[in-house]
Amino acid sequence: MDINQKLIEKHKQSLEGNITSLLDSIAKEEKALAKLIESEADNIDAFIGDHLNFPTEPSNQEILDFNKSINKLIDSVLIKQWILFKKVEMVVDLQMNMDSTQIEDKFVEAGLDEDLFFMKGEEEE
Repeated sequence: MDINQKLIEKHKQSLEGNITSLLDSIAKEEKALAKLIESEADNIDAFIGDHLNFPTEPSNQEILDFNKSINKLIDSVLIKQWILFKKVEMVVDLQMNMDSTQIEDKFVEAGLDEDLFFMKGEEEE
């Protein structure tokens, strides 16, 4: 395997590792959002009560304020979901568009030497 092939393979491994890390972080964010939604659902249940009797006897204004806070949370979650969707979309595009020929072309275009393709902390083989 010549040096160019070695560099291309190293870059592909790095790219695949980065994609895996991105997908892992997206999955963790999704889990965190799910826990947040579940927690808020529990708060709603407690506020409304098991028999829809509002056990804390809130005023109309307190009910409106509570509803407003729930709406803000839902808006925030929706925005976060959209951002996560865009990240997944970007990863899919990246995977589909980056084949070894394109990677090799980017090496040649950039005129970079092999030292730039090794990640910090990794040892050369």
